[in-house]
Formats: sequence, C-alpha cells, structure tokens
Amino acid sequence: MKSLFLYLVAICSLFSVSLFASNKSIDCGRAKKGFFYYEASPDMFIIIERNTNFQKQHRLYETFYKEESITWVDSCSYILKTTEVKDPFLGNEIGAESEIRILSVTQEYYEYKSKENGEWKEVERIYFLKDLTKMIEKQKKYNQID
Repeated sequence: MKSLFLYLVAICSLFSVSLFASNKSIDCGRAKKGFFYYEASPDMFIIIERNTNFQKQHRLYETFYKEESITWVDSCSYILKTTEVKDPFLGNEIGAESEIRILSVTQEYYEYKSKENGEWKEVERIYFLKDLTKMIEKQKKYNQID
C-alpha cells in the first residue's frame, strides 16, 4: 500500500512539473514589429524592418534589400515568403519560404531557429535595434559602392 501511495505521488509530481513547463510561455510580442539587426558575416550588418505582416532585410539600407511576407502560425512561429529581391548578392529567391520559431526573448535579442528546404538550422540571434542611424552608418562604412 505504501509503495502504491509513493507511486501515485511520483506520477502526480511529474504531471504537475510537465504542466508547469507547458504553461511557461515566451513573450514574442517584441519580435513582431520594429527594427532589428543581425551580423551576417564580420562587418556585414543586416537591418530588419518588420511589421506584423511583412519584413524588409536591408544589406545597405534602402539600396539593397529583400522583402518578405509574414504569416504567423502561432504567437512565436511564422512563415517568411520572399516577395521581392533588390540585391545583386542574392539570387532569384522570390517564392522561397522558411519557417521561423522564436525560442527565447531577452532585453537585447531573441533566439530563433529556421527551417529551410525541410531542414532545421542552428539557433541564431537577432538583436533589437536601438539606434537606426548608427546602424545605417555602419552599413555604409562596410558596403562601399564603387
């Protein structure tokens, strides 16, 4: 009888822990609108301009960019679909899709993973942009047009 009681306590404990973990949610709202950036390679900063349904990734702000539509699957997952490309570095990506899952959000950045061509990539970071003017100057410095 005592072992049955301990067994039931253990099962109830596991159930409550898993229920607590599943209720832990990530506040992805900050990632839905605004300006963000990531470092594509050393000294190459990509600025992301995003509203709820679209984003524009700028290699050189307002000169070289890629536009994508956003379809939110849930509060922290969305599908990006390329709708326009104005960048000679990029091929014809129009219609290409990728799935994005936001894994965590901090004050400085959010971490995500993306799925392209059926394969999940490694976790990456996108930073919340605090000063658009400074980032545009960095882009100009490292993307000199001859």
